[in-house]
Amino acid sequence: RKAWEGSCELRGEEHAETLVFGMNLAVVLRELGRSKEAEPLLRRSLQGLNEHRGAGHPDTLAAASHLSKILHHLRQDLGEAEPLARRAWEGSLRHFGPDHPRALCASADLGLLLLERERPKEGEP
Repeated sequence: RKAWEGSCELRGEEHAETLVFGMNLAVVLRELGRSKEAEPLLRRSLQGLNEHRGAGHPDTLAAASHLSKILHHLRQDLGEAEPLARRAWEGSLRHFGPDHPRALCASADLGLLLLERERPKEGEP
């Protein structure tokens, strides 16, 4: 939290590095069971990173993936989580290739979400 707060003061809340710190803080909060607190941080990070670094940048893809996981975990809106998971998966395939760990994790995340939405056939290769 201190890194994010310090970056907010030094660089501003919308600076790309501050947005990455916010995303990382949100991941920690999720792991601590504080997903509701993490969600707005991830939304802000995803929006800002999309604007500053572009939709296909690895940081933006990571923010989309993390937000999808939180929405899935909270069971808030699987309809919103799915396009985020799909975006993370497709972007990871393009950026890293199909055998990269990030692409494989994104594939598994999308597959689990599709399974929960009772559309497992869409997750098959």
